[in-house]
Amino acid sequence: MNEHIEKYLTHITLYKACLPRTIKTYRIYLQKFFLETSIVFPEAVSLEAIRTHCARLDIRELNPKTKNLEITIIRTFLKYLELEQNIKFSFNLSRIPYYKIPRYQKLDLPNDDEVHRLIANTDDPLGDLIVNMLFDSGLRLSELSSIQFSQPQKSVSIVGKGGKQRVVFFSERSRALWAVYLRKAKFSQYLFTNNRGNRLDNRTIQRIIRARARVMEISVPVSPHTFRHLFATTALRRGAPLHFLKEFLGHSSSSTTERYLHLTNIDLEKAWEACHN
Repeated sequence: MNEHIEKYLTHITLYKACLPRTIKTYRIYLQKFFLETSIVFPEAVSLEAIRTHCARLDIRELNPKTKNLEITIIRTFLKYLELEQNIKFSFNLSRIPYYKIPRYQKLDLPNDDEVHRLIANTDDPLGDLIVNMLFDSGLRLSELSSIQFSQPQKSVSIVGKGGKQRVVFFSERSRALWAVYLRKAKFSQYLFTNNRGNRLDNRTIQRIIRARARVMEISVPVSPHTFRHLFATTALRRGAPLHFLKEFLGHSSSSTTERYLHLTNIDLEKAWEACHN
């Protein structure tokens, strides 16, 4: 199976402009599926085998979005085998089940006081810069860790999901913290590095943020993506047009951005009342 998987990964790298981290995720999920199901030949894949795999996902109590990501990867791989390799399956791929996800899930975000504590200056230049840059820009974790080494800048061009390029902006506060951080940072290809000058991996950044939230006694779980949600909801509260927010966040679909309208409907109602009183 590995030969088929690698051919598929090469295909989506060339024709779908998938980033290396995406390819890595696809490889992990596909290898895991075929290892757990003991399927050696693609023709042996059955709907029952996929349903059994879904049952294993249920046992792990994963987030429905995570489960659907894994199922989507399997389905698109099988679709590739069917269309590109002319491999026939005993069932219609459209019958592969997906998990139902609530259209608008409530976000548990830090309150204003907690946000101020999270982005406040501490004796940790690295952590200070990370949280402030995330709060300013709404960057994804992988986008933050891929920022190239440079002197402080008001705007930076980054490549996001699907190879989509956009410009993100940083406040004067972040630029000042950036300058402080550079006094001790080792010169490297990337801005965020460890003591050996290697690029800081995503898990390390996650640990830095979780530890910071724990010290600050934040009442809700905090992750790098929390700051992306904070950026979006704060922008809407301050009157940012939805199409601008879509560009800031690097969304390919407006419907993805529109969910924040529903998550901030109380604030929008107040804004409407302010305009009509």
